[in-house]
Amino acid sequence: MQEAILLFFQDIATPFLDKLAEIVTMFGEESLLLVFFTIVFWCIDKRKGFAMGANIMCVTNLNSLIKAIVKYPRPWTVIDGLDAKRVSTATGYSFPSGHTSGAAVTYTSIALTFGKKAVSVICAVIIVLVGVSRLYLGVHWPLDVAGGLIIGIVFPLVMWKVWLRLYDDRAKLYAVCLLIGAAFAGAGLAFSIVMLVDAGDPWALDDFAKNLALGAGGFIGFAIENKNIRFINKQSTGRIVVRYILGFAGIAALQFGLKAIFPPALIFSYFRYMAIGLWITWLWPLIGVKAGLFDTEA
Repeated sequence: MQEAILLFFQDIATPFLDKLAEIVTMFGEESLLLVFFTIVFWCIDKRKGFAMGANIMCVTNLNSLIKAIVKYPRPWTVIDGLDAKRVSTATGYSFPSGHTSGAAVTYTSIALTFGKKAVSVICAVIIVLVGVSRLYLGVHWPLDVAGGLIIGIVFPLVMWKVWLRLYDDRAKLYAVCLLIGAAFAGAGLAFSIVMLVDAGDPWALDDFAKNLALGAGGFIGFAIENKNIRFINKQSTGRIVVRYILGFAGIAALQFGLKAIFPPALIFSYFRYMAIGLWITWLWPLIGVKAGLFDTEA
């Protein structure tokens, strides 16, 4: 049944649909998800941005954990004649779909952030289309997409109010974020060291270590920022626009600049992703406050 569904999409494929699917699937990729998260966190509602970021980081690593345990093969490695497309973005094992779970957790969080029916409908459509795009491109099984949808939708629905209540308790927020960040950092570093000595499975651990590093930097940065900086979102439109452009330029500089400088070993990717997480939640707010682009509660 799963094979028949994938072959059906291959049978109806056209150059136009190929391009459309590649565009749609980008709505589940890391760069665009970071765009939406940073817009909410830096510019719209820091409290809900925290909940959104916590959801994304936890779901991303839960997805990676399941992939590493299940180790389900990608469709094109099993089905003879399947012409999979955009396979460069299909890293790691197959179940569950990372693009689908990433899209689901991000756009479900956006719907919860705004609480508007129209926004929720748009987000739901995007989530479904990203899942379908993964099937059309032949990079995931239908069960992979179903698993990604369940993880990416259920987790934020369950945890949304939990994260918001945690945010309102500053002492507890600091402790919990440091604890989660330390756990992510330790696990990611361990996986990176394992890969450094060629003792692990790269399909299981490469993306997992990067996701753990990003989550570690993000949660540790949340803790430090909330204790020592406490920026607020309410400023003039001009300052918000400049804040966002410069802040995201910093992400791009860390992502591509450090990638060009560092050797390709996973351990260096680990530190690069850790730096990006820290930049988003701590370093850019710290610099931005000093530059007059953020105000603080005080």
